[in-house]
Amino acid sequence: MTLTDAEFISHVGLSCPACEKYELEATESVQVDDGIAWQGMECTACNATWQDLYNLVGYDNLDTR
Repeated sequence: MTLTDAEFISHVGLSCPACEKYELEATESVQVDDGIAWQGMECTACNATWQDLYNLVGYDNLDTR
């Protein structure tokens, strides 16, 4: 069973969207462009590959000294 985007997000991206196992490895470093970031991922259990996608949601710990 393939997870939907909502199901994948509810698993916090910690399980494979194809087989739902937790045997994940990053295949590349995080790439960033215009407030969006992505990273290639692979499941070592089923060999599925995909890109995790990240969106800028805000900032934290602003110091204006």
